[in-house]
Parts: sequence; structure tokens; C-alpha cells
Amino acid sequence: LKCNYTTVTDTTFTVTALGEGEVYEFRVIAKNAAGVHSIPSESTGAVTCNDEYTPPKAELDSKLLGDIVTIRAGSDLVLDASIGGKPDPKVFWSKGDKELELCEKISLQYTNRRAMAIIKFC
Repeated sequence: LKCNYTTVTDTTFTVTALGEGEVYEFRVIAKNAAGVHSIPSESTGAVTCNDEYTPPKAELDSKLLGDIVTIRAGSDLVLDASIGGKPDPKVFWSKGDKELELCEKISLQYTNRRAMAIIKFC
């Protein structure tokens, strides 16, 4: 079964619509401008298709790991953490059992690698 019916000019190709847990075998065939095909390459051997999975992680910045975090009165408290996982985890900051929400005093910033909460004027 062919996984591609068009000409590929790049040196890579992404095969889509593979089934989870299914086993596949791949080969490549070259075709020149004159339309002459090469013999198929050697097989990759059996390749089992699995979704990428990495458990969720959240690691606080090392400056926040002590028993006490000291900041100057009236300055902002910046909470910073490295985050990750596949699929991307739902990330949120909390105080006790309550999730922090955006407000005049709290700014929340998220990227696919970092989570930051800024509490203003502590």
C-alpha cells in the first residue's frame, strides 16, 4: 500500500493517518526527471505506531524551593515554573485548593514550556 501518490522533492516525508498500535513497514523509491523508477530501498523492518507520551511535569524555579521566599514590600512576586508533557497538559497556578484567576493584582502567563504567575505589589 502506498502512503504517498505525489512527487516529494524534500528529503523527508510525514506519513499521516496511521493507526495506534498498528505495525507498518516502509521503503522508499526514487524517480528521476525521465520517469525512471529505482528499485525499492531495503525495508525499515516492523515499525509500531504509538502516540508520543511524556507524563506531565511542573518544576518550580530553584529560587522558589526554600521554606521562605523573601521579597521587598511593594514589589512583585514572580512565580516561575518549567512545564511539559505530551500531550500538552492543562497548567494552572493555585493557592491551597483554589485556582488563581486573572485579576488586577494577578497576571498569568503560559507558554508550552513555562508557566509564570506575577502577583503585583505584595
